[in-house]
This record gives sequence, structure tokens and C-alpha cells, in this order.
Amino acid sequence: MDFLVTLFCRINHVLIQAPRRKQVPIAFAAEILEQRVMLSATLTVDSASVTVEQGETASNNGTYYEVGNNIASLSASIGTVTDNNNGTWSWAYNTTANSDENQTVKITSTDSAGLETEVTFNLEATRITAFMRVDNVIVPINDDGTIKNQDYFTVI
Repeated sequence: MDFLVTLFCRINHVLIQAPRRKQVPIAFAAEILEQRVMLSATLTVDSASVTVEQGETASNNGTYYEVGNNIASLSASIGTVTDNNNGTWSWAYNTTANSDENQTVKITSTDSAGLETEVTFNLEATRITAFMRVDNVIVPINDDGTIKNQDYFTVI
């Protein structure tokens, strides 16, 4: 949205030349300097960093404010950003298992005049540590009391 802002008023020149005790009309020119100012939206993010395990859905939220309420669009560098139509936005991204998805996510708002405002946050998708808990195991033991790595175990 643009606004007309008056910066200041400047008198260019005043010159008075008159004989004593005579009234002389004074004329001067004034110039008002104005500047159009484009105001962009304010965009915030709730969490500066989002951490999830690989394969989970990462999410974040934030707010936006645009003078005149003329946000034309919201976009995300990855994932999906949703305008909740109440001055807030929501973002979601489905991470995948066994991939390096640690990166900076950028949310961008664009108003009807084409002005963009950006906010960023960090995404970290941590590796899932695989483990198995077994309560009842039958393990074959060699005659010397050892277990070979290649021996098979029976889980009951």
C-alpha cells in the first residue's frame, strides 16, 4: 500500500528592497516536497527453529499484518503455507526418512502492489535411531560357551 507523506516545506527565496517608511508587498514562493512511501507487510514466525524426526510432519505458525489488508499471497520455499484469513498463517512439510532435510525455510508474503516481506526459520529433521527390545530369546550356545555373530536367535 502506498501513502503520500509530506516531508517538509521550504521557502525558496525572499527579497525585500524598499525605501524607508514605505510599505512594500512581499511575495514568495513555497515548495512542498512530498514523497510516496510504499509500506510492506509485517511477517512473524512463532518458532525460530523446528525439529522433527525424519518421516514426521514439521509445522510452524506465524502472523502477518498489512496496512490495508491487501496481502495477495503467501508462499514457502518448501512445504505448504496456509493463510488462515485472520492475520495468521500455518506451515507444514512432510519430511522423508533417511534424507538430509536440514535447511532454512523462507515464508514470503506478497501484497497487491508486488512488495515482498520474508521471514525465515530453521528446519532440522533428525535421524530415527532403530532398536528392538526382545524379552524372550533362545540363543544357541557353542560347546565352549560362546555365541557366534552369525548364529541365529529365536524370538518367542
